[in-house]
Amino acid sequence: MDLTDETVFDYLKNISQSILFRDVVSRFEVRNVDFLVRLIKYLANETGNLISARGIGNSLKSQNIPISITAILKNIYIQVALRIAGKQTMEREFGNLMAIKDNYPKYVITLDDYSGTSYEGIILIPLRKFLFRFLLDKATE
Repeated sequence: MDLTDETVFDYLKNISQSILFRDVVSRFEVRNVDFLVRLIKYLANETGNLISARGIGNSLKSQNIPISITAILKNIYIQVALRIAGKQTMEREFGNLMAIKDNYPKYVITLDDYSGTSYEGIILIPLRKFLFRFLLDKATE
């Protein structure tokens, strides 16, 4: 089997769609799937950047999706990293959030399996667990 870029991309796309639709959408009975897909694309494109509700709102508004900032997130900060492989990576990813001096929840989201770890009040959480928690909170509002 030839592992071309296209083959790998299709494989990863199929896995992500399977997780999104089988695990997230069906389990939490998400009604606005288009919004969820756009939100996930935005978050994926912003990997490595500090993400704010205002940034998400502006991105969605530029796509003609009217939404208020408070409808997106409830005053939380998110830093996204592929993996936390060592002390230097941890300092870089947590450092951005430590510079913010308020008491709103702060998360570092990764593809790592471990969670529940907290450093200086910043919670390390796997992407899948964060999405479940985020969607569950939104579903119960």
